[in-house]
Amino acid sequence: MLEYGSDHWTRHIAFKEYLGHNEIERCRYEKFKLELSCREWNDSQEYSAAKGVLIAEIEQKALIWYADYND
Repeated sequence: MLEYGSDHWTRHIAFKEYLGHNEIERCRYEKFKLELSCREWNDSQEYSAAKGVLIAEIEQKALIWYADYND
């Protein structure tokens, strides 16, 4: 559960909406997650760390897009 309007909420909504509106980034993210699913992981933290870099990159683009999209 996230507090409505919090920074954490905004990041999640922006990411979701951005991927929903940007087919190239959505496919890139999907392909990356499929690649990760083929690997063996020691635990969920290892998996989360592996996808963290791409998520942070997309998230930054998403936040900019979301701010412009909602003006």
